[in-house]
Parts: sequence; structure tokens; C-alpha cells
Amino acid sequence: MVLRDNRKQFTALIVGGALMAVHSGFINACFLVEGLSMAVSYMTGTVARIGIAAVTNEYDRALWSFCLVSSFITGSLVTGFLVGTEKFKMRPAYGIVLMIESTLLILASVVLENTEKERFTDIKAWKYLYMLPALACGMQNAMCTTFSGAVIRTTHMTGISTDIGIIIGQYLRRHFGFSHKKDVEVWKLFVFIPLWIGFLVGGALGTVLIKSFGLEFYALLIPATTLGITGISIVVYYFAFTQPKIKKERHLQLQELNIQNEHIEQHRQQHKKHPSLHPPSQKHAPDSAEPYTRLDEEETPTTTARE
Repeated sequence: MVLRDNRKQFTALIVGGALMAVHSGFINACFLVEGLSMAVSYMTGTVARIGIAAVTNEYDRALWSFCLVSSFITGSLVTGFLVGTEKFKMRPAYGIVLMIESTLLILASVVLENTEKERFTDIKAWKYLYMLPALACGMQNAMCTTFSGAVIRTTHMTGISTDIGIIIGQYLRRHFGFSHKKDVEVWKLFVFIPLWIGFLVGGALGTVLIKSFGLEFYALLIPATTLGITGISIVVYYFAFTQPKIKKERHLQLQELNIQNEHIEQHRQQHKKHPSLHPPSQKHAPDSAEPYTRLDEEETPTTTARE
């Protein structure tokens, strides 16, 4: 990871990534426990379901699954367009992404909770509203993936679980002398394990709120609220503190550049007014220096012949 050497930003990424994983686990629980047992934060099973439904002539289910996957991809596309670069730095685009995600979750919560459900037995038109949280999760996962160089992924744990196993296996291989490799990236465990635990905790919290308090889809308002507040805070912080700091640094750099240009110009003017104060370069050396130049030129072939 690029920011590993910057301890402050590295810690911020770990904490922020873990909190995003909590939100993803929470959102996923709302749809696994209360809805159709269909995940909206990862698309592996949904892609497989498209093929299964197509073969079994369940075309409505295949279309619905395809729409979920398309929504997730569209969310990633929107984030890629808004955020752009992979270099991590404080920017309002992150806040805008989180605010859009918050809005999508609020819409999904209110509409799904107030729409006739009939206990999810058939594919109904309203179930296409699952596209809203899938879109939101796609945006979040793309945002975290973009600024971490594909290290932090917060909406699914398949890759994270694989990486944890790989790193532990490589460490054990080196520890027991089967390999002399010294560059096992054990430090990544401090990134992956908090993400894994965060997703687990989020799923548990979502389930408790749905089962114990009967919030159903209104439970989505909790992650929607925290994501919205976080997004607004990022935008406000950027325009209140980060942007003025950037402008001040650019102003100081411009001042230094102007001072350097002034010194260069003054030196040129002095050279024009008093050329005798500045020694001539070798190509304009006086005649007395010519013998030394010729001597060097004569010695060069002699030295080459000896070699």
C-alpha cells in the first residue's frame, strides 16, 4: 500500500475501512434476514444465479439478478467518474459519494418498508428496488478500492479471507524453514483483519436490530444516517480547512518562484552593466589559455595510444 509509510494516514485508512465494512455487513444483513435472502453488497452468488435461472427457465429471476449486478457495476462506474485518481488525498468527491450512498439507502428503506410485500414469495416489480442498495454498495466498494490501490474492499470478504490465508501460509512457510523469503507482507494483516471483524460486527448489529427491535427495512436508516453525516463532514472539512491550506501553500510556492525569477533577472542585468566582474567561460578564454587547451588536445591521442 502506498500509504504504509505514512502512519497517520495509514491508521485513518484502517479505521475508515473497518467502519465502511461495518456498514456493508449491516446493509447486507437487512436483505439476508428480512428480504429474499439475497445479498446486495457482493455479486458472486448473484452472477451464478443468473446462469441458474436462465437454464431453469426462470427468466424473471434471471433478469432481476442481472439488474442487481448491473446496479453494482453502475455504482462503481459513478464512483470512478467522481473520484478519478487512485492517489489518496482529502477531497470532496469522497463526501459526495457517501452522501449519494446515504440517499439511495434512505429511498430503499422508506419505499421497501411501505410497499406491499406478501412475504417475498414471487418476483414482484417492487423487488427491483433492491437495485438501490446494490448501487450504493457498488459506489462504496469502488471508493475504498480506488484510494487504497485495491487493498481495501469493504462490501465482501471473499478476497480478504483469501489474502489472510495466503499471508499466514507464507509466514508459516518461512518460519519452518521451507522458504528464505523475507518480504512476507505481514503488515497487511493489520488491514485485512479489522475489515473482516468490521463486516462480521455489522452483520450481527443489523440482525439484532431487525429481529429484536422489529425495525425491518427501517434499519437501513441507521447506516444511511452515519454515511450521510460522514459525507457532509468530509465536504465541510475540505472547504473549511483543506482547500485554504492548499491555496496558502500554492501562494507561498508562487512567491518563492517569483523571488527566484527576480534574482535571476537582477544577475542578468548586473552582467550586462559590468561584464568585467564576471569571468568569461572557457570558450571565450583569452589567448593565454590557448596553449593549455592545445596541450590537452595533443595529449589525448598519446594517452589513447598507450591504452
